[in-house]
Amino acid sequence: LDLGRRALDLGVRGNLEFHVSTSMVAAALALSHRLPAVMDAGTGPRQATAFAPFQLHNATGTPLSFTPLSLAAEGQPAEEELPPGETASLASAGLLVSFPGFQPLELQPPFRERYRLWFGHASRASQIVNVLAESGKRGVTTLVTLHSTIVLHNTCADEVKLRLCRRDAQAIASLPLAIAPGQRMPVPLEFQCGWLQSS
Repeated sequence: LDLGRRALDLGVRGNLEFHVSTSMVAAALALSHRLPAVMDAGTGPRQATAFAPFQLHNATGTPLSFTPLSLAAEGQPAEEELPPGETASLASAGLLVSFPGFQPLELQPPFRERYRLWFGHASRASQIVNVLAESGKRGVTTLVTLHSTIVLHNTCADEVKLRLCRRDAQAIASLPLAIAPGQRMPVPLEFQCGWLQSS
């Protein structure tokens, strides 16, 4: 299965009338996130402000956990779980993302299209798995989606039962799957260096 998927001041005299729109509210929210970083900079050298809030979506088929890089650097592990198919709303300049059995990766802008994951176990240290990252804008929010490089799509009229297999040390691990007609299912990361069997 080693495949690649291919701050603002206003002064007026008299009455002032505002027409409030959704885009204006979104811009004000974005500004409110940036103001604390600007105020904390004081009179010293100007510091870089945090980028606009973003969302992280897990489309890898594998549970993940994440910690803001600012907390990880201070030795304060505050991991949050993100199950497959779920989305988390964040306001951090970067994340330390961990998948079970793999060494953690740093996820921060500018985002790359592909990230390499190394297995944490010595018996599989030579194997590398790729994770695809897709980023885009939703108003002022950046949505980052992590994808598995392999997705199974059932184009049959009936349910298809399969089994994913991988060699783990001296044993063979397997994962049974039942894919409904028209369903797309990402292959979990730990099984991307394995093989597929019909159940």
